[in-house]
Amino acid sequence: LPGKNRRRLALPAEVHK
Repeated sequence: LPGKNRRRLALPAEVHK
């Protein structure tokens, strides 16, 4: 998903949490 990928790039640390 393009949306999910973009969100991960915005906050990789927060997404990982």
